[in-house]
Amino acid sequence: MSGIRDQPGGMRHIGGSNRTIISQIYQMLVNDRTNFADKPVGALVSLDAIYELIEGQVGSAKQRA
Repeated sequence: MSGIRDQPGGMRHIGGSNRTIISQIYQMLVNDRTNFADKPVGALVSLDAIYELIEGQVGSAKQRA
């Protein structure tokens, strides 16, 4: 997350603190793009699902790469 924060145009409120990690986990549960709250218990969070959550925070040059 700190790598995303350091990019030009990156969101500054993203960090590596426990509070931010808890916030990211919560977003994985409730965000319309990931919605893990409606998945069966034991569903694994993949890197693809994490990317779905943070895609808007990744610069377009990094997305193309």
